[in-house]
Amino acid sequence: MCKILFSPVEEIRVFKKHKRIGKSFLYLLYALIIGLVSAMIFSLKLGVQFSNAVLYSLVGVVVLFVLVLFNAFLFKTVFWVLKGKCNFFASLTAICFSCFVWSVGLFVALLLNFIPKAGFVLSALVLSVTLILAVSVKIKSVMELFEVDLVTSVFACGLVLSAVFIMVYVVLVLVMVNSGLGLMGPAMMGAY
Repeated sequence: MCKILFSPVEEIRVFKKHKRIGKSFLYLLYALIIGLVSAMIFSLKLGVQFSNAVLYSLVGVVVLFVLVLFNAFLFKTVFWVLKGKCNFFASLTAICFSCFVWSVGLFVALLLNFIPKAGFVLSALVLSVTLILAVSVKIKSVMELFEVDLVTSVFACGLVLSAVFIMVYVVLVLVMVNSGLGLMGPAMMGAY
């Protein structure tokens, strides 16, 4: 399962050849389990009670699962427009590979953060390396599985990423405005 971490090009080619969506979901399941454990470790380190840490982690895993499926749908839509092909397997596999790499890096970084003095620096190094690896795995898997060039792959990844950022921004602004937090700005500045 960790083949995507150490020889990603070979693992991507194996997935391109066999096209098993079950293995893609297995990568997603492993990424969600590692993410669940990482979120629990992070919550417990912040001093959250265990029952609340479990609840927050489970909610985070469900939200991450929905976001992964939504991102796969966005990739499928982008390539349906760009190439005229709809391939949910390829888009889901690219997202799952990237999520798995990122969740393993986050888990290792959280564990390294327990080392006194040097833990923060080591975890920052691990996070930067795994972020670069996750993005490059996503770009390479989009290139291989959708059979496009590097420019199209980077463009599609950037388009989907910007759409997700805009969606999250709009949702957060709507939540702030509807909860009254958006009106606190002038009051906090002494305008009233």
